[in-house]
Amino acid sequence: MIGDVHFYRYEGDLWNEGVYPLTRFTSEFGVQSLPSPLGWLRSLEGSGSPDDWSLNGRLMQHRQHSPVGMAGMLGPSLQVMDAPVDVGDPIKNYSRWAYVTQLNQALAYKTHINFLERHKCFLQTPNGVFPVGQGLSMGALYWQLNDIWAAPTWSTIDAAGQWKMAHYLAANATFQVSSLGRIVMAVKGITTLKVVQIDWIPPIGKRRSSPSSIYLDIACKTIRSFEVGKRVLRGLLRPDQRSSNCPQRLFEIEISTIASTCGCDPASAANCILVARLYNAETEISEVLQLGRPKEISAWPSKAGVLEVSAEVSNTSGYLRPPFIPSQVFRITLRANSPELFVWMLLDPRLQVDGWFAENGFHILEDGPHSVEFFVKVGPPMTPETIEKSLFVITLASLAK
Repeated sequence: MIGDVHFYRYEGDLWNEGVYPLTRFTSEFGVQSLPSPLGWLRSLEGSGSPDDWSLNGRLMQHRQHSPVGMAGMLGPSLQVMDAPVDVGDPIKNYSRWAYVTQLNQALAYKTHINFLERHKCFLQTPNGVFPVGQGLSMGALYWQLNDIWAAPTWSTIDAAGQWKMAHYLAANATFQVSSLGRIVMAVKGITTLKVVQIDWIPPIGKRRSSPSSIYLDIACKTIRSFEVGKRVLRGLLRPDQRSSNCPQRLFEIEISTIASTCGCDPASAANCILVARLYNAETEISEVLQLGRPKEISAWPSKAGVLEVSAEVSNTSGYLRPPFIPSQVFRITLRANSPELFVWMLLDPRLQVDGWFAENGFHILEDGPHSVEFFVKVGPPMTPETIEKSLFVITLASLAK
């Protein structure tokens, strides 16, 4: 058995679970990303020079302490995403590169953790691929939680206290876990033999809903339309009562079959999205899976990546839990012209505002408004008009514009 392992990898597709070792416990692993623009700005004199905001600048190279340099961060990121188009503004360019590296880090962490969690109760027997028994995974720890200075690092909270995308994903996956547990989806295999595997992770330490009342629904969408595509599967979930705390395989199907069912060209499967829902009369959870890598998307709709933004003062109560006592709360509402993936919001760092979004790095897959609470900790008094003018909204589609 492979026991306690430290694992770092600085090349290849880190969204592919096949690159990760199947361990009893991974006590340290990590992927680098850039700090938020606010975190980087606060390490500069004034607003800095264009070279200070450049990934090839002297300051960035000085603060990169990985032995493999910037290639170890940018190489894996560009394996799955195209480089963002230069928009001329050094700070906005940096913000777009921070988005790319943070998204790569977030999905790498999610892939690695889900891979181990799926094998919590499963022992991979020795064969040609696994020369020794592997599995029965007990957990994983990523390095590291937070920064003490602004630099490319493995953290999920930067030196300014800003949450990176990986931290939003980690918090959403573990905080107030649903009584229905979690859904984990993964694309496995290579080339034409790829399959989608869907597993159910049961809740731990919570009362489970009656097995007969839980439904699984899997439908497909495309990046081109808000219309719900064809349903791939719908039925009752029947948990295995003999292993109540163990993950359970729900569904496995070849991508070519999904593409045919959903009316997608198998050669451009990345344009298709699977939405899996688990629900009963009281609650619902969902998970979204893109059937390919972002750089494999053939073309975005012409109006994709351009979102309408509005803001208003919010009178929200304490049902949300920001990591600080806020001085102001706003409700930001976005409207998209077509489905948007990994929507990321941040304020222009030159405002010097410490804030936290109740949700970030999310998908907009339905027509209509999508509202998110924004909590302000410190900084100059804000108005809705200031937020509307100063909010940067980055999505996968916007990187090409």
